Amino acid sequence: MLQIGESITVTNLNNQKDIEFTMYHNEDQSKSCKILFKPKLIPHSTNSITSVDSINFKKAVQIKCKNSLTKESRSLYQKSCDLFKTTVVSDKDPSSLSFSSLPKGNLNDSSLQYEFLKINLDSNNMNIVASNYQLKKSPPVGDDKDQLFVIIDFSEDILKLVYEEPKVEKEKEKEKEKEESQSFIGKYWFYLLPLFLIILVNMAAPPPTQNAAQASQGAASHGAGSRK
Repeated sequence: MLQIGESITVTNLNNQKDIEFTMYHNEDQSKSCKILFKPKLIPHSTNSITSVDSINFKKAVQIKCKNSLTKESRSLYQKSCDLFKTTVVSDKDPSSLSFSSLPKGNLNDSSLQYEFLKINLDSNNMNIVASNYQLKKSPPVGDDKDQLFVIIDFSEDILKLVYEEPKVEKEKEKEKEKEESQSFIGKYWFYLLPLFLIILVNMAAPPPTQNAAQASQGAASHGAGSRK
């Protein structure tokens, strides 16, 4: 697991180079959005922060979309595949892609008209750790309603979720293993039972004592002497 702190100092961010993120849906890069992150434009401070967003840090988080999520594009994306997938890539590491997905039925809900994108960065090297795209009914306070809302996050708690397997999934796997084990025993119990009984009998039988062994040896010697 990466060693990521709970926050990052503004001074550290001010020393970082600009990063351009590209977001697109269902492999359709013709309608992509560009998010330009300019850490140097974050107002200088001695404090530490856990995130920056496109409302409170408009100069530092600049957004340019070729096309918003229109009714026509919603219909097109819904027909193209089972899930509505969103991809985010950074010009810092173009080979590393981050994905998130929504049920395509969300595209039918006209009340979900506001786009939210969260990008989780590793505060050590500014690489993308995860991303999460959502459609919501209400815009964030003070947001331009026609604009995608973006938050760039450095907090430890959120990033840990990327690396730590959810407890629910672990419990499901354990339950599945338990069921498979029970199924195996139920299917082959008539083969396993005799083997188990043999092992049990062998374990229960007492080992021969030293006196018994000596008595047996003496009896054998006496028989041999009588024959002479």
